[in-house]
Amino acid sequence: MITAAAGTGIGGATARRCLEEGAQVVISDQHRQRLAATRAELAQAHGDRVWSQPWEVANVIVFLASDYAAYLTGEVLPASVSRPLPA
Repeated sequence: MITAAAGTGIGGATARRCLEEGAQVVISDQHRQRLAATRAELAQAHGDRVWSQPWEVANVIVFLASDYAAYLTGEVLPASVSRPLPA
């Protein structure tokens, strides 16, 4: 999952590189128009290996980096996307 302004900068570059290497990616951005444009661009070049979810994950990241998350071990926080990810 690529977050943090997936349509620009390091987020966009990371998504492109992962796709070039054959990965499936989920991009996320709080700016819906930028996210939609980026998803369309990436999907044109890489087909259905690109999913997008408008979501701001900063609060989750801050929590996980805090002492409040010290009790979490081996937990999975699922990314919810507009369609199920293939198995």
